[in-house]
Amino acid sequence: MLRAETTSIQTDLKFSLWNGETVLGLSTEAQDIHFFGELNCWRIDTDGSLREQFSTATPAGGLRLAQSSSSESVVVTAHTDAALRVWSLVQPATPDRSLLFHGMAVEDVSASPYDGSVFASGAKDGVFAVWDITQEQPLWSGHGANAEPFIQLAFHPHMPQLLVAAPLDGRIEFWHMPSRRRMDALQPHGEDTIASSMALNPYDENALAVGDERGHVVLWDLRSTRAPSHVLHAHTAPITALQYCPHDTKILAAATADGQTHMWHTGEEDTPPQCMRSYRSHQLSTTALDWSVHSIGLLATAGGDYSVCMWNIADQRLS
Repeated sequence: MLRAETTSIQTDLKFSLWNGETVLGLSTEAQDIHFFGELNCWRIDTDGSLREQFSTATPAGGLRLAQSSSSESVVVTAHTDAALRVWSLVQPATPDRSLLFHGMAVEDVSASPYDGSVFASGAKDGVFAVWDITQEQPLWSGHGANAEPFIQLAFHPHMPQLLVAAPLDGRIEFWHMPSRRRMDALQPHGEDTIASSMALNPYDENALAVGDERGHVVLWDLRSTRAPSHVLHAHTAPITALQYCPHDTKILAAATADGQTHMWHTGEEDTPPQCMRSYRSHQLSTTALDWSVHSIGLLATAGGDYSVCMWNIADQRLS
């Protein structure tokens, strides 16, 4: 088991897109009514340990981070003080600039895979924005149909004109970016749904997964949107993060608030989804997860127990 203790709870965790030895983290802590955090960077050493490269304090709590798809040094972070901050990892002592638009905490930030300077942000006030981070104001913005906070946004990995937005109420909204119009929406599964996470499959343009506070993972086939294709009920705690494996289009990782990470095979035409294995990597809630695109089967998780762990499912053991 590769485990590193952290000085703060990581709310997001990302393997570097550019090399297999770097892991980035963003954290938040509360003191009275003030939130503060850190931007962290670790390197995976040859002996398997995690060595801290830098830790930079942020003036507000950190919630999510996104990496530019065209520059290995550019990172954008979302914060509790309603700001986005643009960082250069070459000189990470302070952010290069702050982007101010939202009226409440920015819950998510996502990078376009098509243009390294384009990002999308979604906030607690039910407003999202699409940015060119070289500019001070958004390219355009919109709001959800029910004015619910946005928990997650993503540029569709196969359709450059499509932005997918997940509000708290469990709807999934599809926005046509050139016309800046809402095209369609998937309705929530069940009454009183509180969504907590969303994942698009990078290699299957029709696969979408939505997690909720009841511990359900709802699988959608976007070719048939009247009802989900499957609902996974095996979790006993709220879903905190979802991500499809970059090396196997049928494997979905689901992190939960009881410190576990579940590996699902999402099924074939003639076989239903199946939970292949569950790992307990944290004593408290799993707060973030990310697959490495460089090492097959390597998964990193962060937890509320002030730790970062690395798992390798390729050889069915902890890395």
